[in-house]
Amino acid sequence: SVYYFYQSLPASLVQFSRVLGISWMLFLIYTSSLFLIFDIAYLLFKRHLNRPQMLFKQSRRAGHSLIIVTMIIVIPALSYGRYKFKNPSVNHLELSINKSGNKHNSLRILVAGDFHLGYTINDKDAQRMVDMIMEQNADLILLVGDIIDSSIEPLLEQNVASILSQLKAPLGVYSCPGNHEYRAEAEEKMQFLNDI
Repeated sequence: SVYYFYQSLPASLVQFSRVLGISWMLFLIYTSSLFLIFDIAYLLFKRHLNRPQMLFKQSRRAGHSLIIVTMIIVIPALSYGRYKFKNPSVNHLELSINKSGNKHNSLRILVAGDFHLGYTINDKDAQRMVDMIMEQNADLILLVGDIIDSSIEPLLEQNVASILSQLKAPLGVYSCPGNHEYRAEAEEKMQFLNDI
């Protein structure tokens, strides 16, 4: 099986193949979507919406232009996404509530989510995210879903629980599940988050 094949390879090669696979999947999704949008625009612009077979009568030059324009859009978009993942930003939002806070005049609440921890986004990324969260000195930390990607197995293998347990705040750390937690292994994922 594929699982046993992966176990026999060096971890760095397995990680590289996973990143390559996900990048390729995203590339195909984006390019396919753009091709569809451009084809519909072509049919609308040329007033051939009732004759989609006209797509096959485009000139070779139009086809090449379409590919070049798509690459000019997709490759920078993927590169920017990778840059933003490696260099996340913190957005501060100040809210005033006309209500007594009892013993708290103000609270620093940190909201984070969509970590998608797993095979591709691994323990090193988790540690980077936890360090960034802890630098904010929040009074309360809220993790708002999709902390785990598809499988809990890599989190157990990489001992990600010990990394996430570094999250501390005076008023506590709370999480709510996202759709990825409810996919396969939902009970194990919920238990994993509750145990942290």
